[in-house]
Amino acid sequence: MRMSHGNIGLISGGAGLGMATMDMISIHGGRPANFLDLGGNATEEKTAAALRIVLRTPGVEGILMNAFGGINNCERMAKGILHVMDELRPKQALVVKMRGHSQEEGWALLESRQIPIIKFGTTEEAVLLLMEKMKERGASPSGHTG
Repeated sequence: MRMSHGNIGLISGGAGLGMATMDMISIHGGRPANFLDLGGNATEEKTAAALRIVLRTPGVEGILMNAFGGINNCERMAKGILHVMDELRPKQALVVKMRGHSQEEGWALLESRQIPIIKFGTTEEAVLLLMEKMKERGASPSGHTG
């Protein structure tokens, strides 16, 4: 996991996707706080553990999960996310962009709990939606107050 002085946490399904997503966050004036690569074989437990780690990062006010489920199962990832949402009831904004294996089932689980998701959109759309959700909660996507 990479850490900086930002306020947007990132969980990605691969290092390349994570770096590209951090760039997109920065392009739109956001400040990435960290980047956790979920990697392959993302079980419900691994996904939950990753979300807990990012939620514990000081200063994180918004989290973007950007994963391609080619190897990973989107339904299992969604179950891990929901487990942590029930367990911790985080105040941080969360947006999930995931596509691939069992995506329909994963999307249905997240939608049933009103977790914002990007189904067929771009990483840029996911970043912009996260920033909008952060503003709705009174957070500044750039990490600056004032």
